Amino acid sequence: MNARLILKQLPNHLIFRILHYSLVSQQLRDELGVGAGSSRLKKGGSKLLEWQPFALWLANLLLNYAGDALGNLLLGSLPLEPLCNTADILLCSVIWYCFFYCPFDLAYDLASTMAFRILATALSTISQIQLIDRGVHLAGKVYENAPVPMLIVGTVMGSGAEILKPVASLLINRCQHNQSAYLKLTTQSWRCSYPAFSCWRSFRVH
Repeated sequence: MNARLILKQLPNHLIFRILHYSLVSQQLRDELGVGAGSSRLKKGGSKLLEWQPFALWLANLLLNYAGDALGNLLLGSLPLEPLCNTADILLCSVIWYCFFYCPFDLAYDLASTMAFRILATALSTISQIQLIDRGVHLAGKVYENAPVPMLIVGTVMGSGAEILKPVASLLINRCQHNQSAYLKLTTQSWRCSYPAFSCWRSFRVH
Protein backbone atom coordinates (compact mmCIF):
# COMPACT_ATOMS: atom_id res chain seq x y z
CA MET A 1 0.00 0.00 0.00
CA ASN A 2 1.59 3.29 -1.08
CA ALA A 3 1.76 6.46 0.95
CA ARG A 4 -0.84 8.30 -1.16
CA LEU A 5 -3.45 5.60 -0.55
CA ILE A 6 -2.72 5.60 3.18
CA LEU A 7 -3.06 9.39 3.27
CA LYS A 8 -6.44 9.24 1.51
CA GLN A 9 -7.77 6.80 4.10
CA LEU A 10 -6.64 8.83 7.12
CA PRO A 11 -9.57 11.33 7.20
CA ASN A 12 -12.00 8.42 7.62
CA HIS A 13 -10.12 7.16 10.67
CA LEU A 14 -12.01 7.48 13.96
CA ILE A 15 -9.30 9.64 15.56
CA PHE A 16 -9.39 12.07 12.63
CA ARG A 17 -13.18 12.31 12.81
CA ILE A 18 -13.14 12.94 16.56
CA LEU A 19 -10.52 15.67 16.28
CA HIS A 20 -12.33 17.30 13.35
CA TYR A 21 -15.67 17.37 15.16
CA SER A 22 -13.97 18.62 18.33
CA LEU A 23 -12.28 21.47 16.47
CA VAL A 24 -15.54 22.59 14.82
CA SER A 25 -17.47 22.44 18.12
CA GLN A 26 -14.75 24.38 19.89
CA GLN A 27 -14.66 27.07 17.20
CA LEU A 28 -18.45 27.37 17.25
CA ARG A 29 -18.47 27.85 21.00
CA ASP A 30 -15.58 30.32 20.91
CA GLU A 31 -17.15 32.45 18.19
CA LEU A 32 -20.51 32.53 19.93
CA GLY A 33 -18.78 33.54 23.14
CA VAL A 34 -20.44 30.89 25.29
CA GLY A 35 -19.09 31.25 28.78
CA ALA A 36 -17.33 28.41 30.53
CA GLY A 37 -19.48 26.10 32.59
CA SER A 38 -22.83 27.18 31.15
CA SER A 39 -24.96 27.35 28.04
CA ARG A 40 -25.27 31.12 28.24
CA LEU A 41 -23.86 33.88 26.10
CA LYS A 42 -22.36 36.95 27.69
CA LYS A 43 -23.46 40.08 25.91
CA GLY A 44 -21.96 43.39 26.88
CA GLY A 45 -20.53 41.74 30.00
CA SER A 46 -23.85 41.87 31.84
CA LYS A 47 -26.79 40.37 29.99
CA LEU A 48 -27.00 36.57 29.89
CA LEU A 49 -28.97 34.93 27.11
CA GLU A 50 -30.13 31.32 27.11
CA TRP A 51 -29.30 29.33 24.00
CA GLN A 52 -31.59 26.65 22.63
CA PRO A 53 -29.69 23.33 22.40
CA PHE A 54 -31.46 22.35 19.17
CA ALA A 55 -30.29 25.50 17.39
CA LEU A 56 -26.69 24.95 18.50
CA TRP A 57 -26.77 21.27 17.57
CA LEU A 58 -28.21 21.95 14.13
CA ALA A 59 -25.68 24.72 13.45
CA ASN A 60 -22.85 22.45 14.57
CA LEU A 61 -24.11 19.69 12.28
CA LEU A 62 -24.36 22.14 9.40
CA LEU A 63 -20.77 23.32 9.82
CA ASN A 64 -19.36 19.80 10.20
CA TYR A 65 -20.88 18.51 6.98
CA ALA A 66 -20.90 21.74 4.97
CA GLY A 67 -18.10 20.73 2.60
CA ASP A 68 -19.65 17.40 1.64
CA ALA A 69 -23.16 18.86 1.33
CA LEU A 70 -22.10 21.77 -0.89
CA GLY A 71 -19.85 19.51 -2.93
CA ASN A 72 -22.68 17.06 -3.60
CA LEU A 73 -24.91 19.97 -4.58
CA LEU A 74 -22.39 21.17 -7.17
CA LEU A 75 -21.80 17.64 -8.43
CA GLY A 76 -25.47 16.88 -8.94
CA SER A 77 -25.70 14.44 -6.01
CA LEU A 78 -27.98 14.46 -2.98
CA PRO A 79 -26.74 17.28 -0.68
CA LEU A 80 -27.96 15.54 2.48
CA GLU A 81 -26.35 12.20 1.64
CA PRO A 82 -23.51 12.76 4.19
CA LEU A 83 -26.16 12.80 6.93
CA CYS A 84 -27.22 9.22 6.15
CA ASN A 85 -24.39 7.79 8.27
CA THR A 86 -26.17 7.38 11.60
CA ALA A 87 -23.07 6.33 13.53
CA ASP A 88 -21.14 9.37 12.31
CA ILE A 89 -24.01 11.72 13.20
CA LEU A 90 -24.18 10.17 16.65
CA LEU A 91 -20.43 10.64 17.16
CA CYS A 92 -20.67 14.27 16.01
CA SER A 93 -23.61 14.87 18.38
CA VAL A 94 -21.87 13.31 21.38
CA ILE A 95 -18.80 15.49 20.85
CA TRP A 96 -20.99 18.60 20.47
CA TYR A 97 -22.78 17.75 23.73
CA CYS A 98 -19.49 17.29 25.57
CA PHE A 99 -18.20 20.68 24.40
CA PHE A 100 -21.34 22.61 25.35
CA TYR A 101 -22.81 20.72 28.31
CA CYS A 102 -20.07 18.57 29.85
CA PRO A 103 -19.94 18.90 33.66
CA PHE A 104 -17.21 21.26 34.86
CA ASP A 105 -16.39 22.03 31.20
CA LEU A 106 -13.88 19.20 31.11
CA ALA A 107 -14.06 18.66 27.33
CA TYR A 108 -13.74 22.35 26.51
CA ASP A 109 -10.87 22.88 28.95
CA LEU A 110 -9.01 19.91 27.48
CA ALA A 111 -9.53 21.17 23.94
CA SER A 112 -8.31 24.62 24.95
CA THR A 113 -4.82 23.35 25.73
CA MET A 114 -2.09 24.22 23.27
CA ALA A 115 -1.17 20.57 22.66
CA PHE A 116 -4.72 19.66 21.65
CA ARG A 117 -5.10 22.70 19.41
CA ILE A 118 -1.88 21.94 17.54
CA LEU A 119 -2.75 18.27 17.07
CA ALA A 120 -6.36 18.92 16.04
CA THR A 121 -5.43 21.72 13.65
CA ALA A 122 -2.72 19.64 11.97
CA LEU A 123 -4.93 16.60 11.46
CA SER A 124 -7.89 18.73 10.40
CA THR A 125 -5.70 20.40 7.77
CA ILE A 126 -4.79 16.99 6.37
CA SER A 127 -8.47 16.07 6.20
CA GLN A 128 -9.23 19.37 4.47
CA ILE A 129 -6.54 18.82 1.82
CA GLN A 130 -7.90 15.33 1.14
CA LEU A 131 -11.41 16.74 0.85
CA ILE A 132 -10.19 19.32 -1.68
CA ASP A 133 -8.38 16.61 -3.64
CA ARG A 134 -11.51 14.44 -3.69
CA GLY A 135 -13.62 17.37 -4.84
CA VAL A 136 -11.24 18.16 -7.70
CA HIS A 137 -11.19 14.55 -8.90
CA LEU A 138 -14.96 14.11 -8.67
CA ALA A 139 -15.52 17.38 -10.50
CA GLY A 140 -13.11 16.22 -13.19
CA LYS A 141 -15.29 13.19 -13.84
CA VAL A 142 -18.56 15.12 -13.82
CA TYR A 143 -17.45 18.21 -15.77
CA GLU A 144 -15.07 16.38 -18.14
CA ASN A 145 -11.85 17.91 -16.76
CA ALA A 146 -13.04 21.50 -17.15
CA PRO A 147 -10.57 23.51 -15.00
CA VAL A 148 -12.90 26.19 -13.61
CA PRO A 149 -15.57 23.80 -12.23
CA MET A 150 -12.82 21.60 -10.77
CA LEU A 151 -11.25 24.56 -8.96
CA ILE A 152 -14.62 25.80 -7.70
CA VAL A 153 -15.76 22.41 -6.41
CA GLY A 154 -12.42 21.75 -4.72
CA THR A 155 -12.39 25.16 -3.04
CA VAL A 156 -16.02 24.89 -1.92
CA MET A 157 -15.57 21.40 -0.47
CA GLY A 158 -12.45 22.49 1.39
CA SER A 159 -14.01 25.62 2.89
CA GLY A 160 -17.66 24.60 3.21
CA ALA A 161 -17.90 25.53 6.89
CA GLU A 162 -16.67 29.06 6.20
CA ILE A 163 -19.17 29.50 3.37
CA LEU A 164 -22.13 28.35 5.48
CA LYS A 165 -21.27 30.35 8.62
CA PRO A 166 -23.79 33.11 7.71
CA VAL A 167 -26.45 30.41 7.25
CA ALA A 168 -25.59 28.93 10.65
CA SER A 169 -25.85 32.38 12.26
CA LEU A 170 -29.22 32.96 10.63
CA LEU A 171 -30.43 29.55 11.79
CA ILE A 172 -29.46 30.22 15.41
CA ASN A 173 -30.99 33.70 15.35
CA ARG A 174 -34.27 32.42 13.91
CA CYS A 175 -34.52 29.75 16.59
CA GLN A 176 -33.68 32.28 19.30
CA HIS A 177 -35.88 35.03 17.81
CA ASN A 178 -33.06 37.54 18.07
CA GLN A 179 -29.92 38.71 16.27
CA SER A 180 -27.31 37.86 18.91
CA ALA A 181 -25.46 35.09 17.07
CA TYR A 182 -22.65 36.12 14.78
CA LEU A 183 -20.14 33.73 13.24
CA LYS A 184 -17.32 35.67 11.65
CA LEU A 185 -15.91 34.70 8.28
CA THR A 186 -12.19 34.10 7.94
CA THR A 187 -9.83 33.93 4.97
CA GLN A 188 -9.85 30.13 5.02
CA SER A 189 -12.06 29.89 1.92
CA TRP A 190 -9.52 31.90 -0.06
CA ARG A 191 -6.64 29.79 1.28
CA CYS A 192 -8.37 26.68 -0.03
CA SER A 193 -8.14 27.92 -3.61
CA TYR A 194 -4.38 27.28 -3.81
CA PRO A 195 -4.60 23.63 -2.66
CA ALA A 196 -7.46 23.18 -5.13
CA PHE A 197 -5.25 24.56 -7.90
CA SER A 198 -2.40 22.25 -6.87
CA CYS A 199 -4.74 19.24 -6.87
CA TRP A 200 -6.01 20.26 -10.31
CA ARG A 201 -2.45 20.44 -11.67
CA SER A 202 -1.69 17.02 -10.20
CA PHE A 203 -4.89 15.66 -11.74
CA ARG A 204 -3.89 17.09 -15.16
CA VAL A 205 -0.44 15.52 -14.94
CA HIS A 206 -1.84 12.08 -14.19
